[in-house]
Amino acid sequence: MKQEDSGTDYFASMTDMMVGILFIFVIMIAYFAFQINSSDSIPKPVHQVVVDKNIKLEAELKKLRRPNPLETYITAGNTVRDDLVKKVIQQLKANSVDAKSVQRGVVTISGKGLFASGQSDLQSVPGAVEKVNAIASVLANQTRCFTTNNNETGVGKPCNPDAVFIEALFIEGHTDDIPVKAVLADGSKSNLELSSRRATKTYQQAVAFRPDLVSFRNPANQQALSVAAYGEQRPIASNLTTQGREDNRRIDIRFVMHVPKSQDDLKELQQTYAVATK
Repeated sequence: MKQEDSGTDYFASMTDMMVGILFIFVIMIAYFAFQINSSDSIPKPVHQVVVDKNIKLEAELKKLRRPNPLETYITAGNTVRDDLVKKVIQQLKANSVDAKSVQRGVVTISGKGLFASGQSDLQSVPGAVEKVNAIASVLANQTRCFTTNNNETGVGKPCNPDAVFIEALFIEGHTDDIPVKAVLADGSKSNLELSSRRATKTYQQAVAFRPDLVSFRNPANQQALSVAAYGEQRPIASNLTTQGREDNRRIDIRFVMHVPKSQDDLKELQQTYAVATK
């Protein structure tokens, strides 16, 4: 009996111990669960503030995702400019004018077919006048839609639906870096003067053949076609080689697109030319 009682007491002691351990384990789980709930739970008023802020942030992000009207307009202008350069080059080549694109927004025309060495007279090279006449016609036909003096712009006009305009169309003169050692026949004493005379002669012949070019205006009602001269200052090739110097002796036609100063200016421009804004 004593042995049976001893075994029963032992079993009872083990059971009591296991119950005690389990009880402690349950208490620990409850404690940790309480800690987790306490740290992760947020009072309703605080939660509502966070929700409201998130709603406002989403609204602001939505606004930021919308295209900026001014950036969209500038992008459209650059697209038009690049397309103009491509079309002008294609048409000039069709008229036997040596034209290419070396810089974005610029049509480069070899001076070899326009001017004899050290001269600014178009008559110095046979066929040069005809080449400039072709340049004038191509420019007039391709750019008229993007100036403000015509009836082709405005809502419903497919040639310029976004009312993007040319700000300036420069006829630029350039030379190589070989210095002018004596006064040239046209009176030039430097490469800068020579490039200026060449650009001016090209301009004069162009507007003589196509007088409508001087009527092409930008949004500020200023004449778009103009002249610039750089001499040897802006080479597109190395002057250390014969080919490089030949490439640098050139006439460039530079397209500069109009950029409104602000979104208010853009809105006013679009209203003036009846562009449907989105």
